[in-house]
Amino acid sequence: IIHKDSPSERGIDCAIIYDSAVFTLDAAQFHHVDAGETRDIVEAKLKRNGSDLYVFMDHWPSKFHDESFRDKAADVLRKRIDALLAADPKADLIALGDFNDEPDEAAIKDHLRAATTDDHLPPDALLDTTAPIKADGKGTIVYKNRWELLDHVIISPGLLDPAGFHWKKGSTRRIDFPELIFHPRGKDEIDRPNQSYTRNDFHKTGYSDHLPVGCIIEQ
Repeated sequence: IIHKDSPSERGIDCAIIYDSAVFTLDAAQFHHVDAGETRDIVEAKLKRNGSDLYVFMDHWPSKFHDESFRDKAADVLRKRIDALLAADPKADLIALGDFNDEPDEAAIKDHLRAATTDDHLPPDALLDTTAPIKADGKGTIVYKNRWELLDHVIISPGLLDPAGFHWKKGSTRRIDFPELIFHPRGKDEIDRPNQSYTRNDFHKTGYSDHLPVGCIIEQ
């Protein structure tokens, strides 16, 4: 596990868990985001069969904050990605987590420069592989009785080519096992993630107010 306590006053940290039988950890670092007491961005450089995979775990400031807070988080991540791509334009990297913004919002679209389709993808653009979930009218969290897509799997162009690691096209999806879904009693309320807490009330059968997302990375 790659983890350290973050500045978050809520005690929420980011971490990366990897299988040491599959990967070797070559390096790890934590990127501070100067936007309140938000979480660090965790970076891991994993190695397998001579190839490198950079993984970034994110949890950007919530929508209770001004959007400029998330813009700052995006800028921190993009600056590091730009440095890696300047050294190797075909570097394999993946950024994932709770970005607290949807695919078409400024932090992801403009600051991180993540496109929603790989058609005519600019050389320096990233690909938000979770965007089709939104296009299907689904999401990862319910707010005001509607789905929002706040959790993302964003990849570099290097993961679209067959060299080294590559993303299996179409493999990104939200994980929605039945036990992760709560069915409200109100007839006008839509099904939603089965969360552990409602304010200070704990639900022992709950998991999270977000659904997880996942994808397949092949080599």
